[in-house]
Amino acid sequence: MKKLIFCLSAIILLAGAVWASPAKKKTATPLPPDLEAIRADVSNPASQYYYPKLFKRYEQNETVMNLEDYRHLYYGYLFQEDFNPYRHNDASQRNESLYYKDKHTRAELDSIINYAETALEDTPFDLSQINFLIYALRARGKVNKAAIWQYRLNHLIQAIVSSGTGADPDHAIYVINPRHEYNIVNFRNSVVKGQRYEEPYYDVVDIEKKDNKGHTTTEPLYFNIRNLLEEYYRKPPDENYPPSPPIFLPLPSIFFHLPPFPHSFPPPSPSPSPLPPPSFSPRLPFLPILFPYLSFSPTYPFPLPILTFPSFSGPNPYLH
Repeated sequence: MKKLIFCLSAIILLAGAVWASPAKKKTATPLPPDLEAIRADVSNPASQYYYPKLFKRYEQNETVMNLEDYRHLYYGYLFQEDFNPYRHNDASQRNESLYYKDKHTRAELDSIINYAETALEDTPFDLSQINFLIYALRARGKVNKAAIWQYRLNHLIQAIVSSGTGADPDHAIYVINPRHEYNIVNFRNSVVKGQRYEEPYYDVVDIEKKDNKGHTTTEPLYFNIRNLLEEYYRKPPDENYPPSPPIFLPLPSIFFHLPPFPHSFPPPSPSPSPLPPPSFSPRLPFLPILFPYLSFSPTYPFPLPILTFPSFSGPNPYLH
């Protein structure tokens, strides 16, 4: 009997020690999307990723959608007939002007919500409009609906940054819209120092880095836009859109209209431009929710956190 009790005690102590031992941190290895496989999946009615079914799940706010679902959702949009990365609409432009006012009345907040919802009906993955919508919904006390959009935004960004580190052309981040390049840069609270197009199909954004000693350096962040351009040119011209897209979206207008950061951070400082930036006013921050949430995913083939960005060494309070 005593031996039995001793054995049971030893097992319990051993189990407690294993349970209490700290888990090893795992770093991510972002994987470029297999766009041909995604094209086949989203076009196949028998596939779980068939785009009409997948997008319906997104609209129904399914919280069981995993990272692979969102990668198919985001990159699968490339192959939809209404895809156009250079689409503009009046609701989006009006919302940008309204959002950056110093203060908003209830009526203006309602207008931001209406404009954002209208814009998202036309361009469902406009990350800036999603952020505007989250801000206005929270400010109006509609926290449950804001949480739904926050969940969507978190997963869309997770899908994008899971495609690469951006450190070099071989590890470029894949985007389906040039504006998303600046969304990603801005979400990281980075400072843009320049931008350029690099053959054969890379957008390169030069960002400023500071080390622990305060020394400043500039490093490139690569974005792969090959399939974005291929899909644009594959389709017949539309009279509502420009006949040919710019190779690289210039820094001004869109960069100045990206969402501001939490109050403790200054807004990103763009490189010199003929267009003066608007005065950024404080908004309800979403980054404290964003980065911790993206720190894990039990369903994807590689371990997360994915937002460690191996090529980035600058401090970010939301990654600690």
